[in-house]
Amino acid sequence: VGLAMAGAPPLAPAGEDADAEDAYLIPPLGDSWRITLDTLRRARRRDESFWEWRDNAPPQPVVFRPPPALASAVAQLHLAHPFVQRILSRFRAQGFSAQDLSRVTALRNPHDDEVVVIAYGRLSLFGPGASRLHDHLIPIAARWKEAGGKGHRKPLEGKAQAQAFEQLARLLRELDPEAKPLAKKTQALLAEHAAEDFAALWPVIQDEADAVAHVASGKLAARARDESAALAKLLTEQRAAIGKELAQRRQLGFAFSEAQRDEREQYEADEEHMADRLTKIDRELETEPAQIRSLYEVSLQRLEPVGLVYLWPGTRSS
Repeated sequence: VGLAMAGAPPLAPAGEDADAEDAYLIPPLGDSWRITLDTLRRARRRDESFWEWRDNAPPQPVVFRPPPALASAVAQLHLAHPFVQRILSRFRAQGFSAQDLSRVTALRNPHDDEVVVIAYGRLSLFGPGASRLHDHLIPIAARWKEAGGKGHRKPLEGKAQAQAFEQLARLLRELDPEAKPLAKKTQALLAEHAAEDFAALWPVIQDEADAVAHVASGKLAARARDESAALAKLLTEQRAAIGKELAQRRQLGFAFSEAQRDEREQYEADEEHMADRLTKIDRELETEPAQIRSLYEVSLQRLEPVGLVYLWPGTRSS
């Protein structure tokens, strides 16, 4: 969807053009993307000028899992990658305050005879120092009836809600930029009801956000425990290895001659460094794992409204 918003086709399977399974080709993008795409090109050779490298090194195929080998001619996309960050920035820039909801979209939907409204909220979890720990877009789909009545704005559940999201994704993929917009009368009707529709669905979004936040917080806590335990194990193993090395040195009791003065000084300096490291490891075992756990503690939970999408049946006059 982000590539479509940039006026580009979607990722295409690389097939045999890549040395990794599930690899995709980056579509052609405008000149404004050249710097961003530099992060996906192969390494520049020493005898190659920057401009030659940029012209002769197209973006490598991309994968979403770690490459099979360090020398693989593919680039891994992850949330922190500049290319992904630029794509996601298009969506992060579309948040609106609860008092000024102005993002309303309507799409013709030839796959359903009823109007569906989808409300979106964005849940963000922050840790110490306002570090962003988790982002989650929360959609709630409901049937919409112009005359109101039973079932109006009632959230869909289970398979029906999943189908609504699938239809939206399909409509976005099939979107024709030159398609005729909905009639002014229909646009005015939806704009008139948008605020009330969003207000009616907002409590459902809040409930879903609480559930998502609970699950996400649990996963963050589990990750914190795993990483702190891994660090504690690493420090413990390092301490055991240093202790073993010092014990062996004491048993061997090397005697250096006067001609080996430099070797003796280096040997003693190594022992002093290892002894100092042992002292530091004892302190780090008390502080570092706890510090890692604190990095994943949720200190702020924020839920922001994003907007509404109406799926308007193609069979209805518009």
